[in-house]
Amino acid sequence: MPFDEILVIASGLSRRQIRRVEAVVNSELCHRNLRVLRAPLGSVGANRNRGLDAAASDLVTFIDSDDLYSPQYCEFLKIAYARSPYQILLHDYTSFGQIENDEPLLEKLNLEARYEPYTNEDFLIKPIEEWLHNSKSGGSTNLQFRNEETKAKFSQGHMTVWRTLPLRFHIDPLLRNEDGLFLQQCLSRGYRIQVHPLALSAYRLGSTANPLRHRFLSFVTRLRQVFGVRQKSS
Repeated sequence: MPFDEILVIASGLSRRQIRRVEAVVNSELCHRNLRVLRAPLGSVGANRNRGLDAAASDLVTFIDSDDLYSPQYCEFLKIAYARSPYQILLHDYTSFGQIENDEPLLEKLNLEARYEPYTNEDFLIKPIEEWLHNSKSGGSTNLQFRNEETKAKFSQGHMTVWRTLPLRFHIDPLLRNEDGLFLQQCLSRGYRIQVHPLALSAYRLGSTANPLRHRFLSFVTRLRQVFGVRQKSS
């Protein structure tokens, strides 16, 4: 079952680079409803928001360059929603470093198997609004199970979101962890979250991007802080 549409957010690319991207995705994906959307250079959160705003489908799934989803992913989304409507769906994953030829991920999954997904009451609610206003606040910003003995795992970024959800990802490149903060906000506002124990995706662990723009802004922020301290001391 294919995705209804594929949107490529070409963030910060030149016209020449856009043409190269269009040539590659058109030759490789061959999808009837494929769009390459040019956008200014932005953070992960900004690009996720652009995808949500441009999509026409009810459910939107994000995929990065180091991600791979099961061929049965769309079928599973429909089955899970029919059983219990959700607004955010997450799931188990595997690492490219732990599989050979992607066989464990691509094998036929028993999508009809009956089990109970983890839901809102299974997760800790954190004072995330304070963290959004103060990047120095301590503690993990990831969505975490209330029961520390829970063995299940899931990727914060491998999520499917109801497109009309009245909430968007933060776009501050200095805060980072757009996905974890988004999920924390969804949890605190009571939006329906489901986490399923099926490994429906794979990605390369430790490959989180740290773009030049982020490093530059971090450097400028540190300079401002030092300059402000010196002003006060003088």
